[in-house]
Amino acid sequence: MLSKENETTKKRILQSAKFNFYHYGYKKTTISKIFSEIDIPIGVFTYYFKKKDLLVQEIYKELFDSIDQLIVQKYPNLKTSYFLKQTILSKIYYEIILSDKKNAQFYYEVLEKNSNYRVNKDITDPIFKKYIDEFNLILSDEQFEIMCVLNAGARREFFVHYFQHHLNLSPYEVSDYVESIIPLMMRIDKSIVDSILLQSANIAKSLNYSSIKFLV
Repeated sequence: MLSKENETTKKRILQSAKFNFYHYGYKKTTISKIFSEIDIPIGVFTYYFKKKDLLVQEIYKELFDSIDQLIVQKYPNLKTSYFLKQTILSKIYYEIILSDKKNAQFYYEVLEKNSNYRVNKDITDPIFKKYIDEFNLILSDEQFEIMCVLNAGARREFFVHYFQHHLNLSPYEVSDYVESIIPLMMRIDKSIVDSILLQSANIAKSLNYSSIKFLV
């Protein structure tokens, strides 16, 4: 656990990183650039994040956790409705990212370099694992791992196509496409999946998430 002073230092690094990522993008933002704007020696970077991808992972996790907390606070009964909660979260997540051109550009540059799976797997895989119990599924660990890898590949190809061809899809529609991949691979009934996706849209629209930011 970080001390209060170290926690403050970590937050300052994150704030500078978010500012630079927003204004200059993932590719043009170097660790040197992040530290050039704060009075902290660059040598401490590896103590907090080890590498650039772990810094990015922390930014995604902050957004994910902020949305999750909002949902649980407003709808505490959804704690164990894992698929519904994830689809609500996803709609808000992509609304925040894709509705801002600079947020979207950063998101694209990260996944263009490699799959976002390396950044988000520690967040998403445990959620997908819970679908197995929620829907009384029988899957081996190997089958589950294969599905997660296939899901990551499909998501990446979808988003590359989305950005390169400027698909005219709303963030909610984007969310519905990507969040239906794993459940359908798990052979959860499509009518159930569609019903939950519709329900999640209504709940997401009822929430005020204007104070939640991705980068700035």
